[in-house]
Amino acid sequence: MTINKMELRVNELQLNTIAKDKMVVSGYVNKTNQWSQPLGTRNKFVERILPGTFKRALQRATEIQFLAEHDNNKILSSTKNGKLTLREDDKGLFMEAEITPTSWGEDYYNLIKDGIITNMSFGMAVRGQKWEKRNDGISERTINELDLFEVSAVKNPAYVQSSIQARSIDVIEDVDIPEEKAEQRELMLQEQIKIKKANLNKLKMVLDVKDP
Repeated sequence: MTINKMELRVNELQLNTIAKDKMVVSGYVNKTNQWSQPLGTRNKFVERILPGTFKRALQRATEIQFLAEHDNNKILSSTKNGKLTLREDDKGLFMEAEITPTSWGEDYYNLIKDGIITNMSFGMAVRGQKWEKRNDGISERTINELDLFEVSAVKNPAYVQSSIQARSIDVIEDVDIPEEKAEQRELMLQEQIKIKKANLNKLKMVLDVKDP
């Protein structure tokens, strides 16, 4: 399966510093089975990632990097040398990284330690998903298969595409929500009409009983 498009997700999840002699940070990248805040610009939707999805993604991945602001030129750590550890537990995707002491590595470690940078983000390509429509018109997206490319420490939820344009993967800002088939919409409409008619009949029966 060829993946050439990536989606970014930002979570306001606390990054923690856990060592004095080394630049080590840890935190949850994503909490599984929890609905996100509304996403999308053209079409609003919420999404959740099912338990086990990250575990399978980690088994497939050859290398995942811990980046600053999704910038491929600012690598903080990597699974390649064992300094970045990612695992899925009963809460979600957890990361622990020993940051390489480069100039930007030291800068970002201090920003994390001082509480200036607290957000975690990750880049993914969705392999398997299921869509459902809520009564309020918002679509629900359940992801059960994905590829994980990288995790990042970010200051703001917004991102600058120019910082990652050197990648061979396009970053997409919106997701195409599949439209319901006409016959499915017709069946749903007919079912709603049946329910309304049944409710009206019940109401008439109640009124007839009350009427002397």
